[in-house]
Amino acid sequence: MPVKEPVRTIESLDHPALSLTRQPSLRDLVEAVSTPDQKITIICGAGVSKDSGLPSWEELLQRLVRVLDDKDMQEMVVIDRIDPPRKADYIFALRKDRNLAWDSFVRDGLYAGQEANLAPGVLADSLASFVQVVQSRVRIMTTNYDNKLEDALEKRMPEVVVEARGLKQARKWWGTDPMQKIEVLHLHGYVPPGGEPAIGPIVLGESQYLEHGAAVRLEIQKALRESVVLFVGMSLTDPNLSGPLHAVRTGKAFTLMVPDAPEPDLSRARRGALALAYCSAQADSRYRHFGVQTVILKSFGQVAQCIEELSIAADPTTQYSKDTSDLRYGRRFWRILEKVHLALGMTNGNVPAGGDKGREVSEALAEAMVGGPMALINDLRANCRLEYSQMGMTKAHLDEEEFALYLWVRDLGSDPRSPGSFQISLAGTSAYIHRSSVTLQHSVPIAPNSPIAAAEAVYFGNARLIDGAERGKKTQMWGTLQSVPIHMAEIDFDANATSYPVCIGAATLVSNYRVVAREIIENAHATDINVAKAYQPSALSTMCAADFAILTGSVREAARKVIVGLYNSYASLGK
Repeated sequence: MPVKEPVRTIESLDHPALSLTRQPSLRDLVEAVSTPDQKITIICGAGVSKDSGLPSWEELLQRLVRVLDDKDMQEMVVIDRIDPPRKADYIFALRKDRNLAWDSFVRDGLYAGQEANLAPGVLADSLASFVQVVQSRVRIMTTNYDNKLEDALEKRMPEVVVEARGLKQARKWWGTDPMQKIEVLHLHGYVPPGGEPAIGPIVLGESQYLEHGAAVRLEIQKALRESVVLFVGMSLTDPNLSGPLHAVRTGKAFTLMVPDAPEPDLSRARRGALALAYCSAQADSRYRHFGVQTVILKSFGQVAQCIEELSIAADPTTQYSKDTSDLRYGRRFWRILEKVHLALGMTNGNVPAGGDKGREVSEALAEAMVGGPMALINDLRANCRLEYSQMGMTKAHLDEEEFALYLWVRDLGSDPRSPGSFQISLAGTSAYIHRSSVTLQHSVPIAPNSPIAAAEAVYFGNARLIDGAERGKKTQMWGTLQSVPIHMAEIDFDANATSYPVCIGAATLVSNYRVVAREIIENAHATDINVAKAYQPSALSTMCAADFAILTGSVREAARKVIVGLYNSYASLGK
């Protein structure tokens, strides 16, 4: 493979990342998936599982340490800086239950809490959407043990048979017609929750990497030679990946990366720029040595959006790759966001409405709260009275809890070619009404560890439940913040338009009380501590994973209802 000039990617976080003009690698990827006969292999890593709420590789090892009875030994294993696969072997050797098999060992770590009941994440859902469009020419590999990809595929295509395969079943996997059955090849083994049997071999410890690594590399090499390969949720540092990539180097392998490397303490002006420069250097090196083209995105939320864009591009009726296409992300995003801003009365790209319009937005949010999230919260209160009592949470304490809804939206540029800053601005809240838009105006960058929960939700692309007391002065007025990304499509405003969504911002449900882990509350109550005074626990503290998912959906729909309702009012007045 010839060596090109240094890979060209976005040069600044102010530049649009989902741009076929600014990112030639993205254009190459779009053209590849748009080619009707081009075979595609998707290879997924831990990032897809983590997006669904499961532990990362490092977090899995930390959980596995808990099988050791000796607390001092647990601490010793944790602080040992030895290579993780070898550490996994050592933990397994130290386990108390000598009859515990590797699959049970992994299952106990993966599904230690409520993870078995978690729905697939946004990333798994977007991959399932893409697979549905290119079903006849796509195959799926993963180094993950869980079944979140299978769940997402079954949810998206209930009429299609979806099955997991292990490494030793690779020959059958290659021979399966994806139009008859979609199979996911688990290169490191398959360990689903519950009673469903595992499929080996399990590859976690160093001994297993040595035993099965050659077979894993052969399958990846074959995929690289026969298809375009898209890596999702992978760092590409695993020798079982880098080895085949170096050996084949076709230039038809792509990866989606976010510049999330830790930065030294920097001035506000340089924050993010250093990580982007470092990521760009990695992209150049990755192409020169491994033939992998890197699409650099600003956030993990954009990773899922990028895959959604590939789904649109792969549909031959859209002609997405043409420069004149109105379905391109930047043009579509601007049109949708413009309608959102018109609905909410926002001006100058990020200034919220004041006066009568500001009151209208606030009242609409309050009304949406009553029929949506508050109805669910009241049901939770009614159904969990016994649990609250056992946790020392009195009715008087719960009656004093207050909730509100905040709506944040992306900044709007002057036109599709001049996008707004990569930040969100407060559009309104049910908590209070401002006479002047100036006093309400508040904009923050979309970033991880933001003091504003909505910015973090947009960055990661999924719902976040945050303890406000731990986030500093900017959120200390609220104890709990449940923030949910909001996606909208042109069809939401026009029944004859397209249904391709974009993220327009986030809605945040807030409470003056804190969501506190049930174990903490129960332990405090057992020692006669006044739970209400010590922790001010929210009624939401009893939520299970299913409750959280339902409330998340209710917050999302409340925000969408407000925007659509206000836009329809705006359109009916002909303004």
